[in-house]
Amino acid sequence: MKKSSTQSGMDYKTWSLDQFTKSEFFHQKLHEWGLLAIAAAIEKIKGETLDWELSLLGISKQAWDKVIHRGIKPVIVFAHPAVLQSVPGSVGYYRMLSMVSQKSMSRVGVSVTRYEGCCIAKPGRNAGL
Repeated sequence: MKKSSTQSGMDYKTWSLDQFTKSEFFHQKLHEWGLLAIAAAIEKIKGETLDWELSLLGISKQAWDKVIHRGIKPVIVFAHPAVLQSVPGSVGYYRMLSMVSQKSMSRVGVSVTRYEGCCIAKPGRNAGL
């Protein structure tokens, strides 16, 4: 069954509103959870000095090449153990970059709340606790 142009227009309006709402929410959380400061700290890392054993880190050659060829620093996109250990809140940064919720992580048996709880301010909490 073919949709009428009115239905398509309504679907687009609904989709646009949904995307706008998600963008507003994400923008709010960037500030609320201090993700911009975490991203700035990660940006300062000299990723070229890290040992990037792609197969051990679970990074495909294809993904690595796409990032490199677009001029993006790999450390901005790919989580490296040295970064996860040295930049507080980086676990949350990379998780949110991949658009995976804490609930989804828990469902696959990987709880990240203990790694994020001290570094990302949650509503009703102070940032440093």
